[in-house]
Amino acid sequence: MRLTDFGLSKSGLQNANGRTDSFCGTPEYLAPEIIRDKEYTYSVDWYSFGLVFYEMLTGINPFKTGEQQSIVDKMNEILNKEIPIPKRLSVEARDFLKQILRKDPNERIGCRAGGVAEIKEHPFFRSVEWDQLYMKEIPPPFVPTTN
Repeated sequence: MRLTDFGLSKSGLQNANGRTDSFCGTPEYLAPEIIRDKEYTYSVDWYSFGLVFYEMLTGINPFKTGEQQSIVDKMNEILNKEIPIPKRLSVEARDFLKQILRKDPNERIGCRAGGVAEIKEHPFFRSVEWDQLYMKEIPPPFVPTTN
């Protein structure tokens, strides 16, 4: 699996102890720590991944309401709105979303002491053979037809 940021990336973070304070991104995918105008780490990437994951499971982004909102209202919503996790999702999916979409990056899965191993070990991913996936030994479940 590959995700891309469509060109919104930052290099040289190893020289800044892995921290930055740039304010950039699509509003509906911004992590709270960016909006608070604080230094942040890769924690913002896990939060954005959580929103993409949410959208893949539900078909919607919780911050794309379809109604006209000012950017300030949208930012306040990201900072304060409790993200509704649909009960129709599996217990494991709901738990993963709750953990990866925590507003406090210190409490967010993938950002705590266990790092990415916490994500790989989460029950939602129990059937994933991570080494085989990394080596591209697992056939994709869907291959689109291209012309």
